[in-house]
Amino acid sequence: TNFGDDLRAFLTIVGTRDDTTVSVALNTAIIGDGKQIPALKKGEVLQVKLNAFEVLNLETGGYGPDADFTGTRIDASKPVVVFSGSEASDVPDPPDLTTRRCCADHLEEQLFPTSTLGRTFIALTTPSRSEALAAAGASIKPNPKEMEFFRILSAGEFTAVSTNLPAPQDQLNIARGNYKRLDVDGDFLIQATEPVVVGQFVAGQQQAGIPSSLPGGDPSFILLPPVEQYRSDYLFLTPDKYAFDFITITAPAKATVLLDGEDVTSLRAGVVTSGPICSTLPADGLPTMPDDPPAEDVVHRCQFSFPDVSVDGQFVEVSPGEQNDGVHTILANKPVGIVIYGFDAFVSYAYAGGLNLDVIN
Repeated sequence: TNFGDDLRAFLTIVGTRDDTTVSVALNTAIIGDGKQIPALKKGEVLQVKLNAFEVLNLETGGYGPDADFTGTRIDASKPVVVFSGSEASDVPDPPDLTTRRCCADHLEEQLFPTSTLGRTFIALTTPSRSEALAAAGASIKPNPKEMEFFRILSAGEFTAVSTNLPAPQDQLNIARGNYKRLDVDGDFLIQATEPVVVGQFVAGQQQAGIPSSLPGGDPSFILLPPVEQYRSDYLFLTPDKYAFDFITITAPAKATVLLDGEDVTSLRAGVVTSGPICSTLPADGLPTMPDDPPAEDVVHRCQFSFPDVSVDGQFVEVSPGEQNDGVHTILANKPVGIVIYGFDAFVSYAYAGGLNLDVIN
């Protein structure tokens, strides 16, 4: 969403070595600064020289799907760091401003090098906000199927993507620099013939059906780690400024996963009296039947923070309840993937808790 000149999509490149040549093949038009950066159209190429710690920041000037750097290619003669996002975006995009639902928020991620991109992903939706709010005492109908939005961007010349979603989202063909958007309400699997980037976008509070009177989060952006780059150990943080905090852990079904030294399968509601509470389901997002074979991969969803929500007339009060914020660890005997997520009133955060960056392409 662009409500003014200060709310644009951006692409930021940071030099790490002197005398670095950077080439940016644009997939959107950019505005110039009247000095060193010219205004350029989609399809044009910008070339610049960067020294160590110099920063090139490019910005769009429009509103809507054309004001989007997705598919832009960056090549550099020496290592660089690349960030991309927007100053404020609605998730999902409304057809026009008259139909939008509150609220937009800042989205930004550091991008993975193409040499580290994978082909296999387990795509997990974030824990249901309405379910967490209802459990905390809020007067809201729990919805375990809140919509989330994924983009699969092809880094290969031509990529065939298979998912376990219903048709027509089960088979996708994507040319290099293009993407397909998937709107889903549950977990699913992705397999690609060429390296891809998978971006996950969490909806705004009102778009998720949560009234403004409750703490219901806002848009977040996550670049999902591919299975090929999973790790067996992580050190991560849940901040103390959010009412709700969670972790989702993707793991082989036979893996032993320790959260802060405790087996996640032992951290069950009704078993533990304090600390994180976890649940486990097959990672493919499909309903299970009695005759189904055991799942190969599972997702452990763990909640760290348990606030109390009370309503007095028109006023909603949120008290901390039990919070388990701070530094946490994951140790596993097989590689696993993690995403950390939290939310409060019109604000949220989400990030991959780590990944390897092995050169695999």
